[in-house]
Amino acid sequence: MNNSIRNSEVLIGDYIKTLRKKHKIRKSEYLPNGAIPVVDQSQAFIAGYINDTKRAYDGQLPVIVFGDHTCTLKYVNFPFAVGADGTQLIRPTKDFDIRYFYYAL
Repeated sequence: MNNSIRNSEVLIGDYIKTLRKKHKIRKSEYLPNGAIPVVDQSQAFIAGYINDTKRAYDGQLPVIVFGDHTCTLKYVNFPFAVGADGTQLIRPTKDFDIRYFYYAL
Protein backbone atom coordinates (compact mmCIF):
# COMPACT_ATOMS: atom_id res chain seq x y z
CA MET A 1 0.00 0.00 0.00
CA ASN A 2 1.44 3.37 -0.84
CA ASN A 3 1.97 6.04 1.82
CA SER A 4 -0.68 8.38 0.42
CA ILE A 5 -3.51 6.16 1.69
CA ARG A 6 -1.81 4.47 4.63
CA ASN A 7 -2.92 7.00 7.25
CA SER A 8 -6.19 8.22 5.78
CA GLU A 9 -9.74 7.04 5.42
CA VAL A 10 -10.80 5.80 2.00
CA LEU A 11 -14.08 4.79 0.43
CA ILE A 12 -13.88 1.13 -0.51
CA GLY A 13 -15.88 1.79 -3.68
CA ASP A 14 -13.03 3.97 -4.95
CA TYR A 15 -10.75 0.92 -4.96
CA ILE A 16 -13.01 -1.69 -6.56
CA LYS A 17 -13.27 -2.47 -10.25
CA THR A 18 -15.67 -4.99 -11.71
CA LEU A 19 -14.37 -7.23 -14.44
CA ARG A 20 -16.01 -8.36 -17.64
CA LYS A 21 -17.56 -11.78 -17.89
CA LYS A 22 -17.16 -13.14 -21.39
CA HIS A 23 -19.04 -16.37 -20.71
CA LYS A 24 -21.60 -17.08 -18.01
CA ILE A 25 -22.57 -20.67 -17.35
CA ARG A 26 -26.25 -21.39 -16.67
CA LYS A 27 -27.00 -23.72 -13.77
CA SER A 28 -28.62 -26.17 -16.17
CA GLU A 29 -25.20 -26.59 -17.83
CA TYR A 30 -23.35 -27.58 -14.62
CA LEU A 31 -21.89 -31.07 -14.60
CA PRO A 32 -21.11 -33.15 -11.47
CA ASN A 33 -17.45 -33.33 -12.59
CA GLY A 34 -15.37 -32.03 -15.46
CA ALA A 35 -12.35 -30.07 -16.62
CA ILE A 36 -13.22 -26.59 -15.33
CA PRO A 37 -14.90 -25.78 -11.99
CA VAL A 38 -17.84 -23.36 -12.06
CA VAL A 39 -17.82 -20.72 -9.34
CA ASP A 40 -21.10 -18.90 -8.79
CA GLN A 41 -22.81 -17.02 -5.99
CA SER A 42 -23.97 -20.11 -4.11
CA GLN A 43 -22.67 -21.07 -0.67
CA ALA A 44 -20.74 -24.00 -2.17
CA PHE A 45 -17.27 -22.90 -3.23
CA ILE A 46 -17.48 -24.91 -6.47
CA ALA A 47 -21.03 -25.25 -7.77
CA GLY A 48 -20.33 -27.66 -10.63
CA TYR A 49 -18.09 -28.21 -13.64
CA ILE A 50 -17.96 -27.78 -17.39
CA ASN A 51 -15.74 -29.40 -19.99
CA ASP A 52 -15.59 -26.55 -22.53
CA THR A 53 -12.28 -24.85 -21.62
CA LYS A 54 -13.03 -22.03 -24.09
CA ARG A 55 -15.76 -20.81 -21.71
CA ALA A 56 -13.40 -20.41 -18.74
CA TYR A 57 -12.72 -16.96 -17.27
CA ASP A 58 -9.76 -15.55 -19.17
CA GLY A 59 -8.93 -12.53 -17.04
CA GLN A 60 -6.33 -11.83 -14.39
CA LEU A 61 -6.16 -14.13 -11.37
CA PRO A 62 -6.69 -14.12 -8.47
CA VAL A 63 -10.13 -12.56 -8.46
CA ILE A 64 -12.87 -12.08 -5.89
CA VAL A 65 -16.25 -13.55 -6.82
CA PHE A 66 -19.17 -11.74 -5.21
CA GLY A 67 -22.77 -12.96 -5.20
CA ASP A 68 -25.27 -10.12 -5.73
CA HIS A 69 -28.12 -12.01 -4.09
CA THR A 70 -26.27 -14.07 -1.49
CA CYS A 71 -23.49 -11.57 -0.58
CA THR A 72 -21.10 -14.51 -0.70
CA LEU A 73 -17.43 -13.69 -1.29
CA LYS A 74 -14.94 -16.16 -2.75
CA TYR A 75 -11.21 -15.74 -3.36
CA VAL A 76 -10.41 -17.65 -6.56
CA ASN A 77 -6.83 -18.19 -7.66
CA PHE A 78 -7.30 -21.03 -10.16
CA PRO A 79 -8.86 -21.35 -13.64
CA PHE A 80 -12.66 -21.43 -13.42
CA ALA A 81 -15.89 -20.67 -15.27
CA VAL A 82 -18.27 -17.98 -14.06
CA GLY A 83 -21.73 -19.03 -12.96
CA ALA A 84 -24.53 -16.88 -14.35
CA ASP A 85 -27.09 -14.81 -12.48
CA GLY A 86 -25.83 -12.45 -9.81
CA THR A 87 -22.15 -13.33 -10.00
CA GLN A 88 -19.77 -10.37 -10.03
CA LEU A 89 -15.99 -10.45 -10.44
CA ILE A 90 -14.05 -7.78 -8.60
CA ARG A 91 -10.46 -6.76 -8.00
CA PRO A 92 -8.93 -3.84 -6.20
CA THR A 93 -7.89 -1.08 -8.59
CA LYS A 94 -4.46 -0.49 -7.09
CA ASP A 95 -2.62 0.04 -3.82
CA PHE A 96 -4.16 -3.05 -2.23
CA ASP A 97 -3.01 -6.63 -2.00
CA ILE A 98 -5.96 -8.65 -3.32
CA ARG A 99 -5.86 -11.23 -0.53
CA TYR A 100 -5.91 -8.48 2.09
CA PHE A 101 -8.71 -6.80 0.17
CA TYR A 102 -10.72 -10.04 0.18
CA TYR A 103 -10.38 -10.43 3.95
CA ALA A 104 -11.21 -6.76 4.50
CA LEU A 105 -14.44 -7.20 2.57
